[in-house]
Amino acid sequence: MIQRIEELLMNSSPSSGITIDNGFLIRYFNTSNVCTINMLIPPAKDEIASIMDRHMRKLSKHDINPYYRVVFSKEFEHLEMEMVRGGFEISNPGLVLALNLENREKELFAFANFIEQGIFVDTGLNDEWLSDYQHLTEMHPRQRSFFEDNIQKSMLENMFFAIVDRERVIAMGYVTFIDEYMIINDLFVSPKYRNLDYGKKLLKGMLCKGLSKGIKVVIADVQEDNLVAQKIFADQDFEKVYAYYYRGKKIF
Repeated sequence: MIQRIEELLMNSSPSSGITIDNGFLIRYFNTSNVCTINMLIPPAKDEIASIMDRHMRKLSKHDINPYYRVVFSKEFEHLEMEMVRGGFEISNPGLVLALNLENREKELFAFANFIEQGIFVDTGLNDEWLSDYQHLTEMHPRQRSFFEDNIQKSMLENMFFAIVDRERVIAMGYVTFIDEYMIINDLFVSPKYRNLDYGKKLLKGMLCKGLSKGIKVVIADVQEDNLVAQKIFADQDFEKVYAYYYRGKKIF
């Protein structure tokens, strides 16, 4: 189950630069000389050191610092031990949450009229949506080009959500549909409008749309220290599937 969800999460957030190397998926999607490396196929114990060394040498040619994603399961034990020996330090702990969406029709029925809720939904990444999203998240211009490139290269179905109040965009987010799953990639509320239930409203809109598309399971990935986001998801009965963290090494 953990491996399946890992694959779904990786597929839901495509990268403009992806390399498969020795059972690891290397994703270049950042603008701060950092990439993430996810283990797809657990290698043999005696192979990990040499594989990591190849990763280091390959990434060093591009001035990139490696960050391995470590999930709390037996498949990652040998990788974790090797990273500790190699001086990789823990960073960005997070949680993967999931919700069974079946039999939630009655609860979400009142949310079916998106216009009444002030929620706008789009299936395409138009310039206006992207500009509002960039402004709301204070995204750097260079980061915008990466984000736009990643979304446009995605072969999966994405859907974008926004809450507009008096012609002001105050909350935005987007989801990805994979089989019977919906991945919540982002959910962001303007700092001026937080603690006013806009995040809760946006999430309910996403769940309602998922229901209409026959989605059975919804998955979200949140940072361990983002207690506000965790509460929003917990209020909708999301449960923890597993925890993870990254082990990274700054070379440059």
